[in-house]
Amino acid sequence: MTQNGTGAGRSGRKQWKIRRVNGGKKHKWNWSSAIFSIYWLFYRKMVKIGCIATVLLIALQFILSQGVDLAFRKYAPDKWQAYEQAAVELADIYVKIQQGNESNLSDEELRQKGMAVTTSDVFLASTASSILLYIGFGIVLGIKGNDFYKRKAVRDIKNLRTVAVDDNTYHFVLRHNGGTSALNVLFPF
Repeated sequence: MTQNGTGAGRSGRKQWKIRRVNGGKKHKWNWSSAIFSIYWLFYRKMVKIGCIATVLLIALQFILSQGVDLAFRKYAPDKWQAYEQAAVELADIYVKIQQGNESNLSDEELRQKGMAVTTSDVFLASTASSILLYIGFGIVLGIKGNDFYKRKAVRDIKNLRTVAVDDNTYHFVLRHNGGTSALNVLFPF
């Protein structure tokens, strides 16, 4: 990564550029896409890429969690069994409470059962792998987010040029279809 002082914007911030190994093409780092990742895609009206990214992230998360579970079952079966037993006990208590039955456990005993699940090595490894996956996803979008957005914008403008009959219609539709959408951010929920 190199810092480019000549690319400073109006606010005086310096642009960060990442050089690709192939041909030295520069990618500008996009903090918004890195931090908000999938939500940024929907906010920028890149619904197709956002849906693909969401499905990909869910699939990778599933594969990763299955890998963590398999590793603990194979290499640390005692830890896996303790985690599974604590999780089943906690789930049973939750179901009883949801059905209106009171739990005969004190608040301290409930807290201890919850801590037994959330402090187990299985839970912590699964959580850490999820966090690393999301960080990696954010880094990829931080590097490639502007490229995705530019390709979409150029494609949409070309399509709009072929459809618009005159300049007034073109500019009206361009203003209406372009920009961002705060409502699209709610789409992944």
